[in-house]
Amino acid sequence: MAHRFIYNVLLATTVPIWCIYALISKRNNVRYRNRWREKFGRTTSPRHSDKKQIWVHANSVGEVNAAIPLIKRLLTQYPLYDLLLTTQTVTGAEFAHNIFGDRVRHQYCPFDIPQYIKRFFRHENPALALVIEREWWPNLLSFCHRIHIPIVLCNARLSARSAAHYGKVLSFIRPIFEGTVFVGAQSELDAHNIVSIGASPAQVHITGNLKFDISFQDYALPARSLRQSLFEGRKIFIAASTHAHEEEQILDAFAIIRQTIPTTALILVPRHPERSDQVARLCHQKGYNTVRRSSGDISPNCDVYIGDTMGDLLMLYTASDVVFVGGSLVAQGGHNVIEPAACGIPIIVGPHTHNFKWIIDNLLQTGHIVVVQNAEELATHVTLHLQDDALCERIARKNHQWIDQHRGALNKTMDLIDSALSEHHHRDGEQVKVE
Repeated sequence: MAHRFIYNVLLATTVPIWCIYALISKRNNVRYRNRWREKFGRTTSPRHSDKKQIWVHANSVGEVNAAIPLIKRLLTQYPLYDLLLTTQTVTGAEFAHNIFGDRVRHQYCPFDIPQYIKRFFRHENPALALVIEREWWPNLLSFCHRIHIPIVLCNARLSARSAAHYGKVLSFIRPIFEGTVFVGAQSELDAHNIVSIGASPAQVHITGNLKFDISFQDYALPARSLRQSLFEGRKIFIAASTHAHEEEQILDAFAIIRQTIPTTALILVPRHPERSDQVARLCHQKGYNTVRRSSGDISPNCDVYIGDTMGDLLMLYTASDVVFVGGSLVAQGGHNVIEPAACGIPIIVGPHTHNFKWIIDNLLQTGHIVVVQNAEELATHVTLHLQDDALCERIARKNHQWIDQHRGALNKTMDLIDSALSEHHHRDGEQVKVE
């Protein structure tokens, strides 16, 4: 109880700070400015009151991306349900809108403060809550337990480092797994770590990673069009999900690469699109002819192409020859490499990849990935792959085989959802209406 009290006090004191930040940083974003009260539980879109509801919560772009195959399946398998998607971030909302349009109703998830959560549930009345990856907000999930909404923690992951941190506040974390909770863990390691912080072994099922089930067929045609219009006859190196102090190293590597292959083009995709202005200035300072995707400019003399639009990363992967996945040359813990593996292109990462330990270890064992320590090593390995088409073809075949071996998370997750909905229907009379 003490931990929960301290958590609520700290969270309440940060809300005014967030409000000031949001008003300043998002002042030009009209769509967000008109909806920011949703963060206080005041919903702005009407729900289909005659339909039962499935609620999917994802934090930002990465979680929404993981949920794509799941949401598409829900739309076809449960057409009589109202599907609500909540996100925490503006970029997550924009990405979701680009992918699903009006087929999925969207709200911003309220702050994890009891009065805002209660207000949210007065408007929404889900039969089921699906939480993607590690969006385990204690008050939000506790309220679901209180009003008898079953929960499925989908694509759940938990590193040993995070488990150790949670282990220091077990009395605070353990209530997350009370009530009707099904956990679909990405791997045995994730399952072990989740059990260590309070989940019952009976609750935890190893479903695999939903990102293995993403289809890339829709991206082939626009990727081919991009290459023909902007990079005809050139090799493309993409650096994706990059962070501050990482782009400098990538541009240094790019300069070395072009000493050997002068026509090489770089696609640079910052993890946070709001940093695109800063990244563009850095590229200009380095003397590169830089084009931003959002400009719509088609310049055959482009050196650096900045991916600053939402929902296009998978297409940009498909258009490229070799990829560096960011957050790994700086101590961010890395980002997911499943998407580029599914595209069949060689993958390079830096040394900081603890957020995706199981995936990286698995790829290292099979020789499907290269780990570099600095810009010089990055340049060496990118150049090696760009000069050897046969090597890239072998890697593409291996990566596709690896992806195929790990598909199936979607069907296993849907089995958990079916079980949770059956539990809800069995206890339908017990769901508590929020007054």
